Amino acid sequence: MCALVSATAATVRAQVPSAVPDSVLAARADSIAKADSVRRPLPTAELPASTEGAFRFRFAGDSLYVNGALTLADLLERVPGLTIFRTRFYVAPMVAAMGGDVGRVRLFADGVELEAFDPRSGGIPDLSIYPVATLEELVVERAADEVRIHMRTWRAPMVLRASSRLDLLTGDDRANTFRGYVARRWRSGWATQLMIQQRSILDAPQTGGDGDALAAFARIGYVGRGWSLDATLNRRRNTRTTLIPFPFENADPGRSIPGMELAEQDLQLRAAVGDVARGPWVQVTAAQRRMFETSTRRTAAGTPPLSGVRVDTADTNLVRQQYVIAGGWSAGAVRLSATHRIRSIEGALFQQPSVRAALETRRATLAFFGERTPFDAVTRGEVHARVNPVPWLLLQGTATLGTSGRTSIIGDTLGGLLEVDVPTQRAIRAEAGVRVGGLWITGGILTRDSTLLRPPIILDQRYPAVIDGRATAFTGTIVGPVWRGVTTHVHAVQWDAAGLYRPRRQVRAEVAFQPDMRRRFPSGNFDVRLGGTFEYRDRTAFPLDDRVVRAGVAGVAALFLELRLRDAIISWQLRNPTATAFAHVPGLIGYGPINVYGVRWTFWN
Repeated sequence: MCALVSATAATVRAQVPSAVPDSVLAARADSIAKADSVRRPLPTAELPASTEGAFRFRFAGDSLYVNGALTLADLLERVPGLTIFRTRFYVAPMVAAMGGDVGRVRLFADGVELEAFDPRSGGIPDLSIYPVATLEELVVERAADEVRIHMRTWRAPMVLRASSRLDLLTGDDRANTFRGYVARRWRSGWATQLMIQQRSILDAPQTGGDGDALAAFARIGYVGRGWSLDATLNRRRNTRTTLIPFPFENADPGRSIPGMELAEQDLQLRAAVGDVARGPWVQVTAAQRRMFETSTRRTAAGTPPLSGVRVDTADTNLVRQQYVIAGGWSAGAVRLSATHRIRSIEGALFQQPSVRAALETRRATLAFFGERTPFDAVTRGEVHARVNPVPWLLLQGTATLGTSGRTSIIGDTLGGLLEVDVPTQRAIRAEAGVRVGGLWITGGILTRDSTLLRPPIILDQRYPAVIDGRATAFTGTIVGPVWRGVTTHVHAVQWDAAGLYRPRRQVRAEVAFQPDMRRRFPSGNFDVRLGGTFEYRDRTAFPLDDRVVRAGVAGVAALFLELRLRDAIISWQLRNPTATAFAHVPGLIGYGPINVYGVRWTFWN
């Protein structure tokens, strides 16, 4: 279920098999909302037109928690060409790289771009911080050299009664999660909602990196006839102990990641006219992002030599504003929109215009995206296409062309900035697939010119920015139903040569079994889903000033099980059941076997 499933028959269709069939949710929503609902939902931000044929990287409703997903990294593991680097379990830092570039993964929440401006991060999003629990829908937009993550936050259901949900998860290493939701709509048009989540993992004495994370999300809104106003507050507080290096396989000993006490706060005020799904529409959003850090300061003189703890002089209070003016028009197969972002950073204004156009039919989709980024003065354009000439054949791809530019990047947490040239951006991704029964089998090629690889200094301050040469990869996927409730999702990527911040070979396989229980339980009050995942990647190279070090990674597996009993979903997962020693980052050994189990339960009051 979504974080409080929308109680209408139009519940968003999940793109990943879940333990709750959409027909069951829609029927239950109809029975609840039959004579006690409002007609107008709270507004949503625009989403890009989908040009994915075999598998749409869209997670909505219960699929946000598929296979026990706890973080954004868990969802993004399914994207070919994207490599996730974990340092521990679900509280420690996690970053994603597209073709080796950690700067090519961008996050948007309700149309506002979520830049990482914490000096520790160097502008790279930490996928462990933003909570999946605040979301209603997530869509991955794949370009040839970039991945954009579009997120819609949870909206109150269209039911004139209070609704609530309670999630309780626990497991090994005192890995605990608590989530509580409550929401209410009124016939007058008002809506209120509140979500609180507490996550923690508190028993990793040998390697550190344990901690806790508290998140709170609140919204108040008013929906009129054809217009709406709403305000949202999304606050996150993370506390983490120092990650201690634990080298193995003759790898580089690595360096510790200092502990932190960090709070992030996003405040958005939005006015909307019209519906982004049809007709003309306009949305104006004013957003403020604030970061507070209360970590213990370390100076060069006061830093103990134990485990190489780094000097830490991160800023303690940073504020940025972002104003988004977006408008568009949709009618039938045609969609047009334009967006202008104005950022206020330390008194300076940065302008970022962008446009979208799409023609979407059952057999084909053609989409265009153009943008000028203010931080590197690069203008880029993308063309996306999908064609299904016959039901069993798929052709899809995207091409990117961008101008050269120059940018400043953070080189360390002492505030040092490096001026770096950005090469001309050219990249192409082309894929072809055939359907055998319900199973799609696709193959493709991804190629890009030389590019600037931004350093993931959140993992180690020693990593420099480098220019990586032209690279080409071959990709393959197998997605869909296999036989009698068995489904699979397999993708593989092989680059023409070993590169920096990316393994040469990477394979991820997921198999699930979800039998049709409607014959035995016609009421639809019981469902089951079980399966497992397996990932393998080659050793990954990380550059230092005087040499290249590598992290060795073997195959890592996971098992999962979900049972639905009416409005309750009981889940269990086991990460790394074989206790495989692995490291995505040199010197920072990954997690061992961890069980996590619990229940998600929705109530209609």
